[in-house]
Amino acid sequence: GGMAMPNRNLQGDYRYGYQGQEVDPETGKPAFELRLYDPRINRWLTTDPAGQYASPYLSMGNNWVNKVDPDGGFDEYVQNDDGSWTWVSDLGRENGLDFYHNNTGSTDVVNWNAGGGVTTISTSSVLNGFERRGSGVDFMNIYNEFKSGSGPENSLFYGAHSMNEDLSRSYVVNEARSQFFSRGGNEKIGVGADFGLTGLASAGFNMTEQMVGSASVSIYPISSDDILVLAHDSKSKTSLYYHLPLNNIPRVEPTSNHYQKCLMCNKYNRESTTYQTYMWVESKASARLNLNWHRHNRLKSGR
Repeated sequence: GGMAMPNRNLQGDYRYGYQGQEVDPETGKPAFELRLYDPRINRWLTTDPAGQYASPYLSMGNNWVNKVDPDGGFDEYVQNDDGSWTWVSDLGRENGLDFYHNNTGSTDVVNWNAGGGVTTISTSSVLNGFERRGSGVDFMNIYNEFKSGSGPENSLFYGAHSMNEDLSRSYVVNEARSQFFSRGGNEKIGVGADFGLTGLASAGFNMTEQMVGSASVSIYPISSDDILVLAHDSKSKTSLYYHLPLNNIPRVEPTSNHYQKCLMCNKYNRESTTYQTYMWVESKASARLNLNWHRHNRLKSGR
């Protein structure tokens, strides 16, 4: 837990302690961003502002040897080959979720707002290593990055993002909601929703929906009241040119000064395949309202 060995004389003014945190000069405890930590008992000195574990004083999920906590709040971790965990980001903090990317290739989602219940996403390849995009990124940015070969290969849009708000009204997501509730609304489902002419007609002026097009959509019940919606798509030559028999190009990451200066290398990355994941939490009641709204508008417009 980071406590100094007994009967050892520590000299000097080294400021950093357990997990590289600065030591508070008044208490001598490691001072994380949100609270102080006591390495003698492996507990926080104040309650968890996010209410993450059963005890508000519990540190690192009671696994303080293998896990780290950058600020005293929620965690996203990647499991290493030796079984230990490496912190990645604060993904899920606003919803009381932890994401654990296992070295077996799956991701466990822990919902601390529901007593620590665990839901498993079968493949972490749609989340692990994805760059979370900010509120200023929209469908036009993703399209331009694909066309020019710039920007990240893997993008994640999480929570209250404008692109997620657009997709929550989309044909492909509502097709997944329809199947989810038709099966009782209590088990996870995954569908490969084809956009097609029906989706195109349904999208109207929803440019995010038109840009995403066909997508795989999964819905995971994370409590009796809430679900996690995850949509995943790719931008490729095939999808851009309406499934013409074209060869898709994998993205090449810059590894040298030569690459960054070479016009031929940069030209190769244009229209190279990118991957996008859109994920948010919504209540089942909200999902039903969105589905009913979608059905009503389709009937009204005759689509």
